[in-house]
Amino acid sequence: MLTSDSNKKISNRAPSDYLRDVEDAAQQVGASVQSWLDPNLISAEAFEAAKDDDFERFLALRAQTIHAHVFGLAGWPDVAIGSPVLSLGKDDSEMLVAAEEDTDYVFESPKADAVAGDIHSSSG
Repeated sequence: MLTSDSNKKISNRAPSDYLRDVEDAAQQVGASVQSWLDPNLISAEAFEAAKDDDFERFLALRAQTIHAHVFGLAGWPDVAIGSPVLSLGKDDSEMLVAAEEDTDYVFESPKADAVAGDIHSSSG
């Protein structure tokens, strides 16, 4: 959704501030903001939550949109399972910040494949 350069420009700004720039940019090129949000699976309601700086609500609404989209791609009825509910507790926000700051990521090769089973066994 954002280029690295754009992300750096908004890094110290609240969504309620920089999303006005997004709306202005869309207006300048004669586009609707929603036409930019739809391919990124962001509903109008989620965008409004972001503009209100309500990150938890934005995440919950976007999770529901992504869930519905994936179910549609899979051909599964969304009503059968229902949409996920996202709830961030006080400790979760601290974990999110810590995760963003973590630079000691270590890649671990997978030990199993969802289709082929154990990738270390030979079939002979």
